[in-house]
Formats: sequence, C-alpha cells, structure tokens
Amino acid sequence: MEPVRNRIDVKGNVKYYLCRYYYCLRVCRYLLQVVTEAGCLEWALVLAVLLRDAMAVVRTAAAARAPTQSYAAVLRLLNIINTLAAWSSTQW
Repeated sequence: MEPVRNRIDVKGNVKYYLCRYYYCLRVCRYLLQVVTEAGCLEWALVLAVLLRDAMAVVRTAAAARAPTQSYAAVLRLLNIINTLAAWSSTQW
C-alpha cells in the first residue's frame, strides 16, 4: 500500500507545481501587457525574452519606432538586444 500512496503524493505535487507554473506565466504575460502599454520598452523586452515570446519581442521593437519614444530609450533597447545576443552566443 505504501508505494501507491507515494505515487499519489508525487502526482499531487506535480499538479500543484504545474498550477503554480501556469499562474506565474499568466502573471508575467499580464505584466508584459502592462509595461508594453506604459511604454517601458526595456522591461517589456526582458519579460518577452523571459517568456520566450518572439512576437512580443517583435512588437517591442516595432514600438521603439513610435515618435513618443526618446532616442536614448531606443539606444538602451538596442544595447539590451546586443547584450542578450552576446550572452546567448557565449552560453551555448
């Protein structure tokens, strides 16, 4: 009887951690939406990479072309992209 009880505990833990994981994903996606609408492109890019959302990265790059964004903000965004590209090429 003991092995069956252990399997039930493991399945319960997996379900709990999956629920927490998907909850965190929903919160991060909501936060991505909020910072994108607020025009915080640097944070939007970080969250998009964290979520592995390629379309969000494209939308962030497109938002950088808006006339409301300052030149300094666009340069910081470019610096972040270059830093991430350099880091990813050295990690793998």
